[in-house]
Amino acid sequence: IAKEPETAFAVAKSPELASHDRHAVPKGEVIVGRRVFVNGLKRTPEFNGQWGKVEAYDSELGRYLVQLLPLTGPPVLAKLRRENLHTPPALLLRFAGEDGPKAVVQPQ
Repeated sequence: IAKEPETAFAVAKSPELASHDRHAVPKGEVIVGRRVFVNGLKRTPEFNGQWGKVEAYDSELGRYLVQLLPLTGPPVLAKLRRENLHTPPALLLRFAGEDGPKAVVQPQ
């Protein structure tokens, strides 16, 4: 497991991804630790439409290790390409049991 690549990223312009291009991971964005939406997979289409959390980057494979929580069955650790990982802007998602950000209340 290695550090994420610092290379530029571009979303593949395929019909399957066309409607999701605006949510693709922006160039240079670090995504380890982020929530992602999986789409555009051909070999494992059963993962398309699922949310996951990026756990690490495998530099030997050039893929991200993403923990997926299927509706049925145990969690799955998938090795996915960056172009199949999408992060909608300003959306905070948490898996059950994780703490969220702490609210800060300013005294008046």
